[in-house]
Amino acid sequence: MDTNFFTLSKVAWLFLTPGNLMIVLLVIATLLLWFGRRRLAGGLMTLLSAAGLTLLIYPVGDWLITPLEKRFERPVTLPKNIDGILMLGGGEDLRASLSWQLPQLGSGGDRYTDARYLAGHYPDTPVLFTAPCNCRTRKAKGILHARC
Repeated sequence: MDTNFFTLSKVAWLFLTPGNLMIVLLVIATLLLWFGRRRLAGGLMTLLSAAGLTLLIYPVGDWLITPLEKRFERPVTLPKNIDGILMLGGGEDLRASLSWQLPQLGSGGDRYTDARYLAGHYPDTPVLFTAPCNCRTRKAKGILHARC
């Protein structure tokens, strides 16, 4: 069951990622042009152009993520005691890490630096690391994950 969900989620995200979805719709519009459906293809291309320009000009991503970030703000003062530190995986730039055979942080690299800061602040607290894994082989991905 886990393997099926893992595979299904990867395939679904491949098509639901906004950039990929726009490319798929562009291919569909091209096919519509080839099959003589100019009006429908023109409407789809107009919609895609408007969406692309909107994403290019306006910081839509920031507008969407800001309410979530404000909902879960960083605490001003840290508590005296905590039971554990849970660090979500996925902050490693896997391609660069494998290419250079050295750990390289990606866009989520702040996870590693924040976990390190908290581990220094709470030296006797366990740090739990949740690495993304390939459910088929049950192996953690990446150099940083392998060294934890």
